[in-house]
Amino acid sequence: MGAAADVNGLDYGKRFLYLQERYRKPDGSKWTHAGIERATKGFVRANYLTNLVHGRIQQPGTDRLQAVAQVMRFPYELWFRKESPSELSGKDGPRTLAARLEQLFEKRPYNRTGRSFTNAEVAELTFGALSEERIAAAREGRIRDLEGSQYLALSNVFGVDVSYWYTDPDDLPPLDDQWLSAARTEKGRAVLNKFHRRSEKQKDMILFLLDQLAEGDESGQGKPG
Repeated sequence: MGAAADVNGLDYGKRFLYLQERYRKPDGSKWTHAGIERATKGFVRANYLTNLVHGRIQQPGTDRLQAVAQVMRFPYELWFRKESPSELSGKDGPRTLAARLEQLFEKRPYNRTGRSFTNAEVAELTFGALSEERIAAAREGRIRDLEGSQYLALSNVFGVDVSYWYTDPDDLPPLDDQWLSAARTEKGRAVLNKFHRRSEKQKDMILFLLDQLAEGDESGQGKPG
């Protein structure tokens, strides 16, 4: 039986096979089902992953998906990409790694200098995760994908959430001054990170509450404190 997609069109079995190939152990070997079971202390069992790959589990629990992502060291958001697994590397589509990097280099100035980052400055701020040469190769399109830890390092440098690297092009947030201002602060990044992990229903509730707060602020203007 082939892997089947869930009601949202996500094929978790094929996606896991891609991630298993892409995110390997430090020694370069692939994570086996049994290895993941041991690493999660039995929380994600080998036969669970086998059933996932063969389409017998179409809607896996998010807690198990999170456990696999943590063990294999890839961003949890990769489970939920709308693209097919073959596109996860960013080799296809209009929004490549190079394009995403150029947008950040153009829109996100280096606070110390007020001008655009140089490759050397970004490399220094990743604390060894990326070399100046590798950043240049990624910007020029000679490298089309990076490791999960390298995306995290770049996110910290530019002050964007890690989902920036994996979100569909049409869903990318506009990097305007207001958005960047929020992303520059620790508290702002914390709010953005927590918000994007909520369900759509929860996001609607949060936005409703924020609108209520804004209305309260407006109605309170001019009143004595």
